[in-house]
Amino acid sequence: MNDTITALADFVFVGHKNQYERIVKANILAFTASGAYVDILTVDNKQYRVSTYLANVLEQLNDPNFVRISRKQVINLFHIELVNHDTVFLGSQSFTITKSYRQEFMDALPILRTGKKV
Repeated sequence: MNDTITALADFVFVGHKNQYERIVKANILAFTASGAYVDILTVDNKQYRVSTYLANVLEQLNDPNFVRISRKQVINLFHIELVNHDTVFLGSQSFTITKSYRQEFMDALPILRTGKKV
């Protein structure tokens, strides 16, 4: 499926053959880059293919809930159930966090910490 994407506040439209399907951003699990395409995976296991680059998608989304975890993947922080060192679990899906994106990813998580902050 060769699609285009248009971003708005709480949702995006993914276009295909002169039609545009609305996807609520909160329902997007992840984006995965594959060459000149980006695959969008949703919570209901639908998948869309967009003819663009991952950097373009992030720029259009302009949403802090979407964080890059590798050169080829962006996930929605809202759907994280577990983080186990270099793996993040979103429902039944697991994704690897690469070393170069780990700190940025960890900084984006709202983690409760022990001890007093000075």
